[in-house]
Amino acid sequence: AHPLHYDTALFNRMKSLDRRYYYIGEEEHIGFPLGYFLLTVATHSYFSCRTGVDANPKELTVFDNTRFEAVMRKLGKPLGDYVKESEYEYSREFEYVKVRVNLENTTGVLTVKDDRGEEL
Repeated sequence: AHPLHYDTALFNRMKSLDRRYYYIGEEEHIGFPLGYFLLTVATHSYFSCRTGVDANPKELTVFDNTRFEAVMRKLGKPLGDYVKESEYEYSREFEYVKVRVNLENTTGVLTVKDDRGEEL
């Protein structure tokens, strides 16, 4: 998946790889691709968000998904399949995360829940 709604010029001016990972990892950029993936995720499914595939450190390419907090967050078991909330909105709940995606405006929100299942 490719991050969405990000300023390519601003991203390309960033000279720090850490800053690039932080920027792309913000929910407004990674929320939709990750949320969309989580709507239908199943056993042996893998998510990849990247701005390129070149591992040369000089290229400052974002592709190591273990550096995204949202990707590494504990999901827990799915509590059911996705639910169609409206014409363009879908949601799915896991033990520790609630996913809500809007296909019309390509946004996604991942709401973290505590160990009791309460939204934080």
